[in-house]
Amino acid sequence: MIAFLDGKIISKSPLAIVIEVQGVGYLVHVSLPTFYGLPEIGAKISIRIYTVVREDEIKLFGFSSELEQIVFENLIAISKVG
Repeated sequence: MIAFLDGKIISKSPLAIVIEVQGVGYLVHVSLPTFYGLPEIGAKISIRIYTVVREDEIKLFGFSSELEQIVFENLIAISKVG
């Protein structure tokens, strides 16, 4: 399970960012509050990660704060919401 990433922002959009960590680019889905708090492309970043592993995909969700991650985890735990 990936808990955080520490690397350089390669690209960013309101839905996702790409973080390079030792030559590997990770696509990380982010919320708008996290996106607006991000530094510019090329800047170093450390971001909290929630990893979702399913039969046909692996998704990484990034959060700028522990509170935002906790709210996300509580929402996806609710049946028919997550």
